[in-house]
Amino acid sequence: MALASTYQGSLDIASYFTKRKRIWDKLGVMRNSHANSCNCAAKEGLQMEKEEDKVHQFLMGFNEVYVGVRRNLLMMQPVPSLDNVYNILLQDERQRQVNPPP
Repeated sequence: MALASTYQGSLDIASYFTKRKRIWDKLGVMRNSHANSCNCAAKEGLQMEKEEDKVHQFLMGFNEVYVGVRRNLLMMQPVPSLDNVYNILLQDERQRQVNPPP
């Protein structure tokens, strides 16, 4: 499956995120998710699990240069939203461009 084999490689963070998002969107269309049609008490929890899965998938595809940031994000409780993770990584990428590692 494309989702499991999608890595950052030479892409910048925005391009990598867009690539992942396209796959998630395609999967969302193909799946008839019970979480989307459910009106039960579990709906919020199911949606939070789905979001957390996306965060983990996104982070695990990053190059090794981001291992420290990834570790810090994964240790946060609760796990930050995908939007927050994306913004934190964009800031880190910008910082690396201003102050490249030795």
